[in-house]
Amino acid sequence: MLHCPHVMAKFLKHYNNCNMKEENIQRALHQYIQEHKICGASYAFLSDTSSRNYYDGTAGCIAPYHHQILEAGDRYDLASLTKVVGTTTRILQLIEEKKLSLHTPVSSILPKLQNNQICVEDLLLHRSGLPQDILHKETLTKDNIKDRIYAIKGSMDMYHKTCYSDIGFILLGFLIEAIDQMSLEESMQMHIFKRLNMHDTSYLCDDTKRYIPTEITIERGCICKEAHDRKAHLLGQSGSAGLFSTLDDLILFAQAILRQDEHLFHKETYLLLKQIEQEQRGLGWEKPYGCHVLYHTGFTGTSMLLDMEKKQGFILLTNRIHPTRHQTDFLEFRKKLNQIYLEE
Repeated sequence: MLHCPHVMAKFLKHYNNCNMKEENIQRALHQYIQEHKICGASYAFLSDTSSRNYYDGTAGCIAPYHHQILEAGDRYDLASLTKVVGTTTRILQLIEEKKLSLHTPVSSILPKLQNNQICVEDLLLHRSGLPQDILHKETLTKDNIKDRIYAIKGSMDMYHKTCYSDIGFILLGFLIEAIDQMSLEESMQMHIFKRLNMHDTSYLCDDTKRYIPTEITIERGCICKEAHDRKAHLLGQSGSAGLFSTLDDLILFAQAILRQDEHLFHKETYLLLKQIEQEQRGLGWEKPYGCHVLYHTGFTGTSMLLDMEKKQGFILLTNRIHPTRHQTDFLEFRKKLNQIYLEE
């Protein structure tokens, strides 16, 4: 096929364009790191069958992290990437297994929930009317956090309107534990990570492995080897945040989505992931770049972008809130990188 001059020219143009986009992103990230706006980045450009991985900068800005050059195997706090890599994936599997449906009332499985109109699809689409977060988080403890979550009724005015909610995904985590009758760690290891050979993804930290630090706070010092998110930290394992993973493991997950791997979902579920959209949101995933592009970020500085039609993606892992969360221009910078990657 490539012996045809027209096809060969088209192939070379596409190949050169991809190389140029990736080089532009590499240069932009390297410059950003050199300007000390972030400490470093681990990132990959991938297709459904291959990837090009890069590590630039250091793990942190204080000892001992400022001497640690980033490398393969470094574990990042995924923050809200947990919502798609773990929670959304298992919920969709439970729907395939007929243990749930998109229209199942959440209170039918979690009777402590004060709101009986919210269904599973509402939580996945962030249209439940539940708030983004819990008020007065400083008063949360390990003993009261679950009761505080169940007591939240949400806003009737906001029901079926898009409002990003950590609370909704914590409830989805509770659903998984209730149906599978095991912890989130056990469920996700069994049904997701082991199926895809993701050996380095877990809620649990291994003292023999290297973890990338996140924020430095007065209350907790330099946060490392424990979830940055306060609610996830108190819960231990949460549907909204708290997973740790490596670039290599996330590539395995992303490639499974891109090639529609049946170890993860049936074909019909991949179709739902692509088709369902409301206010730039799909089932668990964001869709700011089109219905066929799955996207999600994590507060710590992580992101995954998957073009299901072109079968290619861009994963970016940083600890942009280290040492503090005040480096706010990173969010706009990341949008520009995504736009470069998606350019035709």
